[in-house]
Amino acid sequence: MDDISLALVGSDTAPSSTRRRPSRPLVRRLAHIALAFVVGATFIVLSEQPAAGASDQDLARVVEVMGSGSNLWVVSATGAVEPIGSAPLLGEGIGSDFTAAVATPTGNGYWLARANGQVQAFGDAAHLGEFTSLAAGTQIVDMATTSTGQGYWLVASDGGIFTFGDARFFGSTGAMALNRPVIGMAPTPSDNGYWLVASDGGIFTFGDAPYLGSTGGIQLNEPVVGMSSTASGWGYWLVARDGGMFTFGDAPYLGSLGGHWETGIVGIHTTETGGYLMVNSAARIAEFHSSRPNYALGAWTAAAHTTEAAIEAELYTRLTAERDARGLPPLLWDARLATGSQDWSVQMSLSGFSHSDVRQVFDHLGTYDSLGENIYRGSIDYADSGSAHLGFMNSAEHRDTLLADRFTTVGIGVLCGPDGQLWVTVRFGVPNGHAPGGSRPPTAVNPVAANNSGGTRC
Repeated sequence: MDDISLALVGSDTAPSSTRRRPSRPLVRRLAHIALAFVVGATFIVLSEQPAAGASDQDLARVVEVMGSGSNLWVVSATGAVEPIGSAPLLGEGIGSDFTAAVATPTGNGYWLARANGQVQAFGDAAHLGEFTSLAAGTQIVDMATTSTGQGYWLVASDGGIFTFGDARFFGSTGAMALNRPVIGMAPTPSDNGYWLVASDGGIFTFGDAPYLGSTGGIQLNEPVVGMSSTASGWGYWLVARDGGMFTFGDAPYLGSLGGHWETGIVGIHTTETGGYLMVNSAARIAEFHSSRPNYALGAWTAAAHTTEAAIEAELYTRLTAERDARGLPPLLWDARLATGSQDWSVQMSLSGFSHSDVRQVFDHLGTYDSLGENIYRGSIDYADSGSAHLGFMNSAEHRDTLLADRFTTVGIGVLCGPDGQLWVTVRFGVPNGHAPGGSRPPTAVNPVAANNSGGTRC
């Protein structure tokens, strides 16, 4: 028979009780931290021998996020294109070393550009030319389209500008000695100018593009990797590889990631509502809304481009179904909690199954009234979203945390280890300014709305 233990932790002496039942190994612990801002952090583990010879499911590195209107795609260095939500897949690149992409203004087409200057067009994007005679040691690093969709610019790492269709040339840094290579560009709304940005955040203006500031004289933790301008043409955002955000002119600061993600940011895309998206090289997307400064809230928007992202989406869907079945309000997706959760799942895979230091997390975030945490580990038959969800729901402590109406936001971070183990961290929060819910009695296990096992597995 298997042991099941329930222990209180967070003090020098932890009272415990043990009971036995015929079932698979299951360990449960409930953490009560003696701090007013922390609410019952819990975790669960379903532990069996790891699967042997698990295949590497890593995907090629993402290099860009592009979109127009409601259509959004992420693009990898191999030319693979991943639609987000209802965006159509219009084609994928042929070849390798793709470094830039841009969607047409209609959102019904896009161009992909390779490092050697070759351009491939899909949907309603017209192939208007390419430039494959680059100077030695340079490559194409970015591209942008005109407002008509009948032209585009290519920019090289030395700041050379190549124009096609109705895109006009207003100057370049191709003949200048640069401190750092150019990594991106943004056209003005009039199509009569553009900005170039170097990896140190240095800004070069041409045509009617106004100079509004730069980070060229600032010591950055990580290099700048992307740029986007405001609709007025009187502001721009610069994003660094660690998710740090720098704003100039009328570009609002809506939050940053500041090193929360394990893999670096590769691009930024502005939304029609005045917010912005960041994408990292693992195809994770953080969305920052103008109505929710300092952290990203809203529907789960990360692309199900990886196994981990698909499991996160399914866990969020299952959690939402459980709350809806009980008349509880849904929890908003919180990108700050999600990125921290992902990092902690990675950390657990390296150092062992344990809770994070919730007080340290709280002090680091600084914008939450309360936090909670569930963690999970599963192997072989239990390394899937259904097993993780049912494991939480079949534990009173974890179920009460999932269904607590005092929380308003949630973030889920998943790692599939090379040995096939599934690591899950779920963090719950009440951001500053959110009114917490009431306190309800413990919720019965049945009915479990999302009671099907299985789902995406590592």
